[in-house]
Amino acid sequence: MIGFIKRVAKRFVKDVTLGLVFPLAYRYFSRKPVVRGRVLFFETKETAMPDSFELLFKRLEDDPGKSPRYLTLNQNHVSYIQYLKNSVRALHDISRVEVVFLSDASDLVSCIQLRPETRVVQLWHACGAFKKWGMSTAELKFGGSKKDLLKHPFYKNLSLVTVSSPEVAWAYEDAMVLQDTPEIIKPLGVSRTDVFFDQEFLANAQNKVKEAVPAIEGKRVVLYAPTFRGRVAKAEGPDKLDTCALKDAIGDDAVLLIKHHPFVKQLPPIPAECADFAFDVTRDLPIDQLLCVADVCISDYSSLVFEYSLFGRPMAFFAYDLDDYCDWRGFYYPYEELTPGPVFRDNESLIDWVKHVDKRFDKSEVDAFRSKFMSACDGYATERIYNAVFVPPLNSPGKTKALDVLSEENRNGVDVSIVIPAYNVETRIAKGLDSILSQTYPRERMQVVVTDDCSSDGTWGVIRDYATRYPDLFDIDKLEAPSRSPSRPRNRGIERAKGKYIFFLDADDWLGPEAVERMLDHATEWDSDVLLVKLIGENGRKTPRSMFTHDQPMADLRHSKVCWTFAPLKLFRRELIADMKFPDDMPEDIPFVLEAYLRSKVISVAADYDYYHVSFDSERDHASVTSWEDPHSNIRVFQRILDLQKEYGKTDEELSVAWKRIVQRDVEQSLDASIDNGIKLSSGELLTLSTFIEKRLRTNPDEILFKYFASKMGQAG
Repeated sequence: MIGFIKRVAKRFVKDVTLGLVFPLAYRYFSRKPVVRGRVLFFETKETAMPDSFELLFKRLEDDPGKSPRYLTLNQNHVSYIQYLKNSVRALHDISRVEVVFLSDASDLVSCIQLRPETRVVQLWHACGAFKKWGMSTAELKFGGSKKDLLKHPFYKNLSLVTVSSPEVAWAYEDAMVLQDTPEIIKPLGVSRTDVFFDQEFLANAQNKVKEAVPAIEGKRVVLYAPTFRGRVAKAEGPDKLDTCALKDAIGDDAVLLIKHHPFVKQLPPIPAECADFAFDVTRDLPIDQLLCVADVCISDYSSLVFEYSLFGRPMAFFAYDLDDYCDWRGFYYPYEELTPGPVFRDNESLIDWVKHVDKRFDKSEVDAFRSKFMSACDGYATERIYNAVFVPPLNSPGKTKALDVLSEENRNGVDVSIVIPAYNVETRIAKGLDSILSQTYPRERMQVVVTDDCSSDGTWGVIRDYATRYPDLFDIDKLEAPSRSPSRPRNRGIERAKGKYIFFLDADDWLGPEAVERMLDHATEWDSDVLLVKLIGENGRKTPRSMFTHDQPMADLRHSKVCWTFAPLKLFRRELIADMKFPDDMPEDIPFVLEAYLRSKVISVAADYDYYHVSFDSERDHASVTSWEDPHSNIRVFQRILDLQKEYGKTDEELSVAWKRIVQRDVEQSLDASIDNGIKLSSGELLTLSTFIEKRLRTNPDEILFKYFASKMGQAG
């Protein structure tokens, strides 16, 4: 009877607070204006910031125009009275912000009449669509009644819901009751998965797990990461895995790491005889680090398998209670059709599979699963979400428009010349040329200069076809004889360029449709001499990322990351580089771009849009002959760089980032080419290389690096 009275009283309080008190409190707080740039990351249950927020929060911390704050109701760790007090305080904060980010359900945010100046973005905490939640669980044991879920909804006031792929949008529409606004569900990716594409994070994860569990050294890591059973408040961890039998089968060459769901309060014990094989790391290590190091993952109904699929490694499913779980909560897809690995209901079959996993793992199954459910998780989700929420529309009021400014300066002129060197790209060049035709900037204000480096396939025919169809746009040329690098085609392009700006595009890459308009707008507004634009890797291509975290109207060489990219895939003021040449030696781009940097008054970075899509290894593919493996050619370039330092009077400290980048990438590559091909370097060449290494170590001391390069120098000489 007492329990019944408590439940009735709690329901009454919930109806009054969500239906009356909270909406009135929010309306009262909303009398004050929204604070420009203020952003709230809002959590309901836990104390610590969830990993769903971390990368985007850091991204906003780097943005001088934004003021992010994290706030939690701490529902799982405070009394109900304190929770209600926290809710009222949260409403005050919500009433003053431009954007609220959520990663879970929120009846508090849903119960108010949201002011139009504020947007709510649901990042959600899981990838894909596995077990049901929200309205999808109505009338199931796990969920409430449909009437109650509609009375106090959890997913109202949303302006954007980010998901991991287009495939799962329907499930979010059903769970969040978004049938009237399905367009707000966008496959932008899941921000927290970006770490799985970050080499530094992956290396750090390996170290962290080894520190916590030294026993993994030299052994395979099997991760057991099941979800909880029961309701959230009384969540239990499954204890049916036969740890001892698993140890007997694989204990000689593997260890077992166990990670229960964070809702589980009472962790199932590990048998004492397995203490040297099985380690419960639930309280010690985050799941993202464990996924990085696991060679095999065993789960059941947890959505973490979506993230793990990004690694393309084996996974199995221990679903001993599948029938009960289906009745309890249910799935969005037939369970055994969805799982990218075998499903086991008994220990014997599971353990036998783990023992022979190398022979029984079907990678194509995981690849198909990843492609279907995780297509938008590619390492760039955070930036896409940032752009979707914060980047003003292309034609937003108050922004400088290059077309207006440049048309006034020269009514019938060319604003930008896009220079493209081409070699044997018959099947690939059309995508880049079509991307130029698709630009939002007027074609009559653009010039496309394409130089064929004596291709042996049908490249020249493709180029001529475009020039025939668009004679006012394309200016094409063909070298008389094959060159040694992309330098000569680019130099020919500089000579023929008419635009106020020159942009270098490689023949097998392409531009976003708003790229030209946006980069010219920025360059005009910021008075840029050189404008770096955000690069996006395609087809597995890796691109520099550290310099593209946020827009930088003015970036210097010493304190910014611009020297981590010397590719010429940038916008240059033509008068800045009109008398410059790419050298015939390689890497030809470093001295050209570095000299442009040194000449510039304003170097800028545009990171607000996916400007440039980098596809194949263009530097090696779009020239007839290359000298990448010729260390003598490389060292002539390095000497030119040293000459530039003297010519422009720059100190080692001013160029410290450049020294670090050149030594760790290009000097090391030249030494490796010398050693691998048995090419001995002269004393003068060794002096040039040692000068670079000395500059690198003087500005960035590193004893291990010194010994490493000393050894290589000895082998090369």
